[in-house]
Amino acid sequence: MHGAAKMTFAALVCAIISSAVSLGSAEAAGGIRRVRGIEFKGLRYLSRYEVLKQVPYRVDGDALVIDLGTLGESLGKMPLIKKYLINEEGDRLTVVIEENVPAYVVVLDRDDALVPVELDAGMRVLSTGTIHAVEKPIIVAAAGDLAGGKPSPRLRKALEMLSELEKNGMPVYREIEEIDMSGHPRLRVLLKGRRTVFTLEIDRGSFQALNALVGYLDAARYYPARSEVRPGAAVLK
Repeated sequence: MHGAAKMTFAALVCAIISSAVSLGSAEAAGGIRRVRGIEFKGLRYLSRYEVLKQVPYRVDGDALVIDLGTLGESLGKMPLIKKYLINEEGDRLTVVIEENVPAYVVVLDRDDALVPVELDAGMRVLSTGTIHAVEKPIIVAAAGDLAGGKPSPRLRKALEMLSELEKNGMPVYREIEEIDMSGHPRLRVLLKGRRTVFTLEIDRGSFQALNALVGYLDAARYYPARSEVRPGAAVLK
């Protein structure tokens, strides 16, 4: 969810009461506050619901009882949160958050399911199971390509190539919807709004050829079913 709109107590309770967790022993630790609302600022990728479901609290009449220490600990454990600041304003809390920005979206093809994983620019895992950066191209890879949370050499090469395309402002980067690595060393690339399945290598020359080819196809308004792309050449089928 983009932006940081204010939430009243009534809306807050309706949204999260079904997942409420008892404070239990955390309440005895101190730092307890009784608040009528929580406002989050700085959220672009995370939603307030994702944050709140990680925080123990309880409903007390027309307010929420929350442990500020536990709130801080929960925020500090979320990989998508880089920094946070909790401010008390009367009977309300304001939480200012600076997020870690997802740089890559990888979908792991496991035997029983497709599992999305988001990585930062340093290729560290930020989230598993949810796609927050919907504007990023999706890379479909084998489960083994992210074993132990570290990208395999071939996955790293693909991610580095995407970073280079984005950094250099190559127009075709903005059009990439999905890159399928299952046929490695060849990639299958899908572009937004085009039916063509482009097949190419993970190298600069192939993507430059793809960029030129897509410009031609867009101008001609012609999209074949498949296209084999190589540096300096392309075969339409």
